[in-house]
Amino acid sequence: MQSSKLVQVLKTFSARDIRRFCELVNSPYFNKNLNVRRFAAYLKKYHPKYQHAGLEPQKVFAALFPGRSYNGQRIRDLTSMTLSLAEEYLVMASLEPKELFKKNRLLDELDKRGLHRLYSMRLKEAKRLLEATSFSDNYHYEKFVQDRSEISFLTHKYFGDDKQLIRHYRSSDIIRSLTAFYLYEVLAAYASWENTAQKFNQRTDFEKAESTLVALKEKLLGPAIPIDLYFLSLKMMMTKGKEYFFRLKTILCDKNFSGIAPEEQKGFLIVMSNYCSDRISSGDRSFAAHALDIYRTLLHRDIYLQNGVISHIFFTNVVVHSILCGQTHWIDGFMSRYQVYLQPHLRESTLSYCTAQLCFEQKNYRDALRHLSKSHNGSQTRELNIKAWTLKVFYETGEDEAIYHLMDAYGRALKNTDTVSAEARRAQKAFLNGVKKLLAIRIRPDVIELRKLEESLAPSTAIHKEWLQEKIAELKASAAGS
Repeated sequence: MQSSKLVQVLKTFSARDIRRFCELVNSPYFNKNLNVRRFAAYLKKYHPKYQHAGLEPQKVFAALFPGRSYNGQRIRDLTSMTLSLAEEYLVMASLEPKELFKKNRLLDELDKRGLHRLYSMRLKEAKRLLEATSFSDNYHYEKFVQDRSEISFLTHKYFGDDKQLIRHYRSSDIIRSLTAFYLYEVLAAYASWENTAQKFNQRTDFEKAESTLVALKEKLLGPAIPIDLYFLSLKMMMTKGKEYFFRLKTILCDKNFSGIAPEEQKGFLIVMSNYCSDRISSGDRSFAAHALDIYRTLLHRDIYLQNGVISHIFFTNVVVHSILCGQTHWIDGFMSRYQVYLQPHLRESTLSYCTAQLCFEQKNYRDALRHLSKSHNGSQTRELNIKAWTLKVFYETGEDEAIYHLMDAYGRALKNTDTVSAEARRAQKAFLNGVKKLLAIRIRPDVIELRKLEESLAPSTAIHKEWLQEKIAELKASAAGS
């Protein structure tokens, strides 16, 4: 029984959930079976772990039906009926905070029953509630449902009175709300598709649909904040155009912005931060400051958590981009305050990885190396990055024997990665090749060879590109001085 579907569901219940679930089971409206009530009460004793010999089917049966011969089918039937009630509870629990959803469904029932006066009263309440949702993720759908319900209500209320019906009937409302709902959903789907496609070097067909979707919006909707943001976001991802990023930033990072719900704000801001990371990787370090503005917006609005935890990637990027734009004064405070939200199994490795980069920036190479040794988290990308940072440390400290050994291991790791995108592997490989050429030239600095290496790096997307260019400049100065 401990591995049954029912127990797996009950394990997810909080203390409040299990108490209210038992209330549901004991309600005659939902359940009239006394044995199911006794069964649920028996299971409750073992909440939340459900790891006890008392949960063996034979012992459960003996407790519920003392003196009777064991009947496995009866236990299976009780388990099935109780699972159905547990699923009923999950549905009800999910609807509890969705006041607008419930009000709109109530409107449908009032309309069906011809309760016109009560309908009019509740419709006003539902409209006020809709406007107060601040464009939550179901706003457009519920607006469409509300408009559809109102048109149905008006048709029934003024049936046979065409003059009154024409006076109140606004068919354009439902056309607009249906269009907004469609555009919102299809653009959100395209944004998700585009984000995934770019990771795996694929393409979407948004370009084919774009003109049609734009025409729908312009002709039927006009300005619509969430939909406008999706259009800008898609154009930013597809064209890499800075103008779309800055238009998004002007809107979303305004301290008074409240045009969409916080969770939606977070989605757009994360996409923008990813864009900043891509620009930085391409050599435009000015975007580190823009990324930091986005991170601070997420932190200030308290929308940085996902299921109660802070992403270790987000945490690391805050530190890395703060270092890149020279704003290291707040890093210690940030790490101290927010480390508690990191997933426990990733906390030490993330803090060590961030501290290693801070130590490198401060030229404290010994401590950087020590922290890098504690930065492993099982990710192939992290393993490659640790090798890259360690190469930089060895280069700075002149540990040539160690660096040649590490370059061999780095090259093998690049060939054996299967969870790192082709683009990321190219960037890692370009860095490794750059270090190899640097080492060869460092033995006997040659201005012409250094210039060739510098020119080859210019169009490259190598990681740590700025550091490579800095080392080239140092060798050029050394060669010129000699």
